[in-house]
Amino acid sequence: MNDSDWFTCPYNSAHRVPKLRFQRHLVKCEKQYPPLAICPYDARHRMPNDQLLVHVEDCPTRLALTLPYGGQKEFSSWAKRQLTADTTNIPSKLTQRPCDRSEQPCFDEDEWD
Repeated sequence: MNDSDWFTCPYNSAHRVPKLRFQRHLVKCEKQYPPLAICPYDARHRMPNDQLLVHVEDCPTRLALTLPYGGQKEFSSWAKRQLTADTTNIPSKLTQRPCDRSEQPCFDEDEWD
């Protein structure tokens, strides 16, 4: 295995893990160490909460994504609002994006007909 087949654990830098076992390793380590913020673009990216906004702007996974309708910038600003809404809690997941009727029509359960 070459060096690109290994990842360094964000919880303990002494942990070098094969790429194929990295997600399983993260689940084990997150139970034993203080919580880290999770990148909304790639759950393997973990960091202290104060570094998350900088990471989201430069995340290689975000930069690799290309959305055909050009919504990448909209999602990025929405994710930033979600992450800065309450800085005392480290977000484990982003909340569902609220429906904004000015952007697109939204459908309630009553409007199936």
